Amino acid sequence: MKRIYHSIPIASTIFFFVFFISSCTDEEEVIQPTLTTGEATSVGLTVAKIKADIPDIGSQPIEEYGIVYSSHSYPSANRESGADGEGGKIILGSAPPDSTFYVELNDLKPGTQYHYTLYTLAKGSQNLYTYGHKRHFKTLLPRIDNVTPNTAWPGDTVLLEGLFFSDTSHIRIRFKDTEGYYKDAKNHIVASNEERILLVVPAWNTSTQAMDLIYEKTDVLIDYGSYHGSVSAVFSDFEIHRSEIIDFYPKIGVGSESTITIEVSNLNPSLDKNLVFVNNSQAEVIEVTKDQIKAIVPVNRSDSACSFPITIYNGALLTQSDSTFTYGLRYTVEDEDGNQLSTIRSGDLVVFKIFNKGNLFRSRKLLFGDVEGKSVWSWALDDGYLLGVQVPENLPLGKIQIQIMVEGGCLAITDSNTEIEVVE
Repeated sequence: MKRIYHSIPIASTIFFFVFFISSCTDEEEVIQPTLTTGEATSVGLTVAKIKADIPDIGSQPIEEYGIVYSSHSYPSANRESGADGEGGKIILGSAPPDSTFYVELNDLKPGTQYHYTLYTLAKGSQNLYTYGHKRHFKTLLPRIDNVTPNTAWPGDTVLLEGLFFSDTSHIRIRFKDTEGYYKDAKNHIVASNEERILLVVPAWNTSTQAMDLIYEKTDVLIDYGSYHGSVSAVFSDFEIHRSEIIDFYPKIGVGSESTITIEVSNLNPSLDKNLVFVNNSQAEVIEVTKDQIKAIVPVNRSDSACSFPITIYNGALLTQSDSTFTYGLRYTVEDEDGNQLSTIRSGDLVVFKIFNKGNLFRSRKLLFGDVEGKSVWSWALDDGYLLGVQVPENLPLGKIQIQIMVEGGCLAITDSNTEIEVVE
């Protein structure tokens, strides 16, 4: 068999090889965009501003560019928003500006670290993403830096300074005392913005002076280690003013008739805010000065006790006296015709007219000197009651002391004296 050989010129072979290599090199060489992910600025509770720049878009047209961010360490632009943690993707368009630009992130979660980066997507490609440097920032938590003044009366306006939500919906401001009781003050907000809140201190019946002032957004939850709760800020250096009762006089009197004078330190300057109580019944305040209150003692509503401390409520705190006020019973001794007696005889029937607008004490003891008289009958009146009493036999002649004692230890007092003369 005869072999046939075809000769190819060497120059042609070299040209073809060079052309082939050159063509392959041109098709594979892609210049990536140059992406600069800038710092996060204006970071707040739920917002941040991202600085970015694309100085060179590379060799391929851009279909979209933007910012991707996530609470996950590796934000990805080809995932759905929130798929890799709290976050999302902001698509800015397909024509990047020639200079530095800024992107605002909103609706972020307070107190959360976010990772973010600039990205581009090549035109005609579904997954050819290019990313800039990955950076991170952490959103802030609300805080109360200062309260002015930090000691106030109920009804006073105080200024809170710090960092707060501009959206006041679902905001709750509360006072918490050292016993764990709360007082809601949201409806007492006068004005607010992101840095200041004007708040009127609410009236409150509490026994403790030190308070925590709590600012809380109830519709935003956050993890604090093992605790999952609402976003809040606490100011622990706030106090309610406190009055102190130094003394009062007299220590015994008749309800609705006796006037007591109470010496007090640190009275509420709003004089009508100083309320006086005896056994949970409000006294009628008739005069208030810088350090003194005068009030008419209320009627005793108890049927088992006569002595109670004086209590002053100044809008927030209850302060009590160390000593007690004792309710007395004013009375007169009369004959059966209603004539007031100055003398009595052993064995006679006399009538005690007792002025007491409170409850009728059922347990009574009437002493003529050291001898107990016998209660024969009783009759209720609008302003007290009548007692028919048998005077004990064989009382010594002369003046003796009469005492009426009832359950709880109340002593009777008279308009003049507590003595009456025994005659033959």
